[in-house]
Amino acid sequence: MTEKPQNEFYGPADVSRRKYADYAVQGFRSLQDFSICVKPGLNVFLGANGSGKTNFIDFLDFITNLVNKNTAAAVSAAGGVARVFSQETLKRKIPRITAKITGIADLSQSAMSQVRKPLFRF
Repeated sequence: MTEKPQNEFYGPADVSRRKYADYAVQGFRSLQDFSICVKPGLNVFLGANGSGKTNFIDFLDFITNLVNKNTAAAVSAAGGVARVFSQETLKRKIPRITAKITGIADLSQSAMSQVRKPLFRF
């Protein structure tokens, strides 16, 4: 009998029931109060021009660079601070991106077994 892996947030990791990822993003480019659930298989993003489809894909690239490299590399790869933060966010005294990602993550190719890193600390 094999033991199910434990997850400190959700208890036993039942991969068969939790094969999705929820994303909630605030302040990355045009993504304001943005949330989406991505499920296994083919996901198709439909929407009008300027609705944030490409920005969501760019957000995934940003998070990947943040986890695998560092904050400076992630911001640089995304085109710099002016391209990372939404114009609305840049108007504030302290620009901020807030993101909550829940679900199953395959970090087998990553050197990090656990990711506990703030996105930005100002």
